[in-house]
Amino acid sequence: MYTDLIFVCYITAICLSLLCLALIALVLVHKDYRDNKAFVAARNFAGTVILTGLLYFVFYYREMVRDQYELFLPFRIADYVLCCLLILFWLVLVFYLMDQEAYEKLLLFSKLFTGVRLAASLIITTGFMGPYYDINAPVVRGVWTVLEALFTVVTVLLLVAFALMGLKECISRLRRSYILVCSLLLGAWSIIQCVVDAGLFFGKYGMSAWLEECPDLTGLILFLCSLSTFLFVFTEDFSPLFLRTAAGWRLSGMATRSPGQPRQAADASEKKRRRLLKTVRYGLNRNWLRLRAARSRNWQGALTRLRSSTS
Repeated sequence: MYTDLIFVCYITAICLSLLCLALIALVLVHKDYRDNKAFVAARNFAGTVILTGLLYFVFYYREMVRDQYELFLPFRIADYVLCCLLILFWLVLVFYLMDQEAYEKLLLFSKLFTGVRLAASLIITTGFMGPYYDINAPVVRGVWTVLEALFTVVTVLLLVAFALMGLKECISRLRRSYILVCSLLLGAWSIIQCVVDAGLFFGKYGMSAWLEECPDLTGLILFLCSLSTFLFVFTEDFSPLFLRTAAGWRLSGMATRSPGQPRQAADASEKKRRRLLKTVRYGLNRNWLRLRAARSRNWQGALTRLRSSTS
């Protein structure tokens, strides 16, 4: 029963991610949404979830059904590559959901960190790791266990940092909930993977951790991430775009554009609304808002007069 449940989680996660990719494709094909980087990042994240779920489904099937426990070099390389990309694509997605260029340096650090971790993982698994993720050389095993723990700590800190920034910068409750749920899931998954990998390095689980009744939570976590991504994509833009509602606002809190409305005007309106909601959230009163609006109009009028006099 437990094994069947794990298989169901993997299959459902893959199907939900495929459906999510279909929704994203429909949104991106629409002429007004082709340059939406957030949905491109969501496409990359959902695609990585599919590949990771498919790989672990193969792992689980080989061990639990076919009794084949050896994971040769191509499997281990794919495992490390997909695990690193899954975290990186999620951080990129959170960055574009915030739409704040001030955090671009942190995103660059995340990319560099992922590259270093991936390169180190490939070196270890190619040169020192056996078919059961075991490392026979004591010095290499100890050093890599410590490095893996440090990599996991940095990964969790990055997830926490991006989640806190997302909760601060995103006004939409949908985006805030999506960022919080997936960040918690991926952070817990990173810690679990680190603990299980350390046992595999020292040969604690023998041929397979799953044979030693170590719970496989990867399928459940991927399923919840896929479900969250599907609900986010469906509610954020697919439903307002293709399933017209009577309300004049999107479910995500963004203004709905009419087919003839220019994208620049809608974006400008949305930015003004975001600034207004932020000022209200920070406790600024109505008189301050009126004064700021009057100053803005005065500056715009002065700039217009200056341009007309110099032309």
